[in-house]
Amino acid sequence: MGARSVVTLGIVLGVVFGTVNIIVSARLADVVANYPASGFDSFRVYVNYVCLTGAPFKILVASAIGGLSGLVGGIVAAVARMPGPAHG
Repeated sequence: MGARSVVTLGIVLGVVFGTVNIIVSARLADVVANYPASGFDSFRVYVNYVCLTGAPFKILVASAIGGLSGLVGGIVAAVARMPGPAHG
């Protein structure tokens, strides 16, 4: 890997992990703020409950994104392999 690749990878990883950190921090703040009204005796149990109740939706969204990405990639590959008009 050249220096340009390493710098590009570093920038991309920094942006991705920075964005994830912001999202996780915002979600954690919501969980902490909603805990007192939740009725749970244990914060750990409440966090596990919140994560598990959101899992089916996250799996559905991730599966849909993956399926659509595969569909678009298949269509692009099919179009790219189409033979051009015959020259005679």
